[in-house]
Amino acid sequence: MIKVGDTLPATTLMEYSEVEGEGCSIGPNAVDVAKATAGKTIALFALPGAFTPTCSAKHVPGYVASFDAFKAAGVDEIWCVSVNDAFVMGAWARDQQTGTKVRMLGDGDATFAKATGLTLDLTGKGLGLRSNRYSMLVKDGKVATLNVEGPGKFELSELIEYVCNLVTPKMAEKKLSLNLDGLANIGFWPLLGDRDRLQQIFLTLITNAIKFTAEGSITIRGHAIQEGTSHVSIRFEVQDTGIGISKEARTRLFFAFEQADNSITRKYGGTGLGLAITRRLAELMGGEAGVSSTLGHGSTFWFHVCLPIVHHHNQSKS
Repeated sequence: MIKVGDTLPATTLMEYSEVEGEGCSIGPNAVDVAKATAGKTIALFALPGAFTPTCSAKHVPGYVASFDAFKAAGVDEIWCVSVNDAFVMGAWARDQQTGTKVRMLGDGDATFAKATGLTLDLTGKGLGLRSNRYSMLVKDGKVATLNVEGPGKFELSELIEYVCNLVTPKMAEKKLSLNLDGLANIGFWPLLGDRDRLQQIFLTLITNAIKFTAEGSITIRGHAIQEGTSHVSIRFEVQDTGIGISKEARTRLFFAFEQADNSITRKYGGTGLGLAITRRLAELMGGEAGVSSTLGHGSTFWFHVCLPIVHHHNQSKS
């Protein structure tokens, strides 16, 4: 199986194009993986098949919704790879309204899936050999992070590592330091839940923190606020040393298309929609989201969620 540090296999994926361009005809076009990833940062996620209920309802829309956060973190392109032909992937792209935000790439004969070793045998269900569900961050053709999903199971440490790898280049550009606090105590708990929603929240909050912080640091905190035998409630915080937010402006932040004030929109861009989505996603996971801040002295955006645990968290990580 492919691992962190490995180069992506030198294979070809297929992409359906509806617009003819230089070297690109209408219809299926070959995408040379080595050439297409050279010198770029790619957020790649793979799914077993197009038009499946979970993938259509959650995975693809999640990446489309997170497009701005990925771009703000320095990602050049988002790829969705599935064992389907280019025509099916093109139809799925239209159905999901991915536009130019996510490249929908077909791995028709599962060559890419087999080369990575990330295959899923669904022959018993009449679907043949498919791709496992996974996500990876690819930098200049090499795997920087890799998360292979079980059936809803994940560890916070893997998610945090993925997000931190995404934002590190942008933080380095601004010479900001990144601190992690308390996450070692909860990072290896095997949890069940919606990893994509958590990833979307973290990306939104951290990229916002980077945008509004000219110097200093960003700190990501996490701790359990209530533990049970089957569920755990966890509070996360993203603290920055940025411009801060006035008391009056804070009351508007989590409503769609609201910024702290018009001057923020003119200087930094954005619509404010990300924070409204963040609050809604937290609520869908049994929690809520909010902010504490002092104008001129930074902000702390927080959210908490309630997640099922697979086993008792005192078990050691093997």
